[in-house]
Amino acid sequence: MAIGHCMLAAACLLAAAPDSKMDAKLNDVLENWQRRSKERTRLDVLVTRKDSESSLGDQNFTGRVVLLPKSQAYVEFSERDPAGESRLSERWVWTKEAVHHFRADQKQHFIWPIAEQDRGRLPAMLALPFLWHVDANQLHSRYTIRLHSEEADSWILAFEPVKNTSACSFSKAYLKLSKEMLLPQRYLVVSPDGNSRKDFVLTEVQPEKPGMEKVLEIRDDKDWKVVKSGGSSPNDGLEGKLTGWFVRSLKPDLLP
Repeated sequence: MAIGHCMLAAACLLAAAPDSKMDAKLNDVLENWQRRSKERTRLDVLVTRKDSESSLGDQNFTGRVVLLPKSQAYVEFSERDPAGESRLSERWVWTKEAVHHFRADQKQHFIWPIAEQDRGRLPAMLALPFLWHVDANQLHSRYTIRLHSEEADSWILAFEPVKNTSACSFSKAYLKLSKEMLLPQRYLVVSPDGNSRKDFVLTEVQPEKPGMEKVLEIRDDKDWKVVKSGGSSPNDGLEGKLTGWFVRSLKPDLLP
């Protein structure tokens, strides 16, 4: 399914005002979204990402997200320079028992075991836009959810953490949900401190594509430095060595 880039501007998403008339429709939207999500076992998504930070300006990325059974996932992003050239900047492999982070620029492979209580869970940044293995009713205990507006082919949903924003990977999130496929067309997140945002646009979606599990293969160990942590999150044992949006989203902001 190809999705064009001529969509509602990010500024419009941020400025959209809640509409009380939408409240009555919210439960139906969430129910239908959950039903369609449960029907999917595998999802392969191509995406663009624009990072906007007040101190750094804008950065542009292209990437891929693969969601698999048992809450396994693959995330890859390449940064695009002003000339349009891309270079691989980060890659993550989330298996049933461990999280792997690959830094191509340094030829380093970081590994964290997943704590027993966190197995079968994914970062909210991955699970929430696709309602992946998440009961919609559970969302209400974590977020205030509003149906901001309706367009001809989509709904715009807004999410805000109920409490303890500092423990979440975002302070606000806005999702443009396709009515036909009940998949995100666009996903905008505002940082916990409100000083930056990330704007994801889905450019292609392939549900149930054969062979997706190949992305879980660990293929870069040769000639790479492998760094293993005894902890269960990037903050355990590797303090100060890693930065980036995905590191901050790993824990404790997990779903379900």
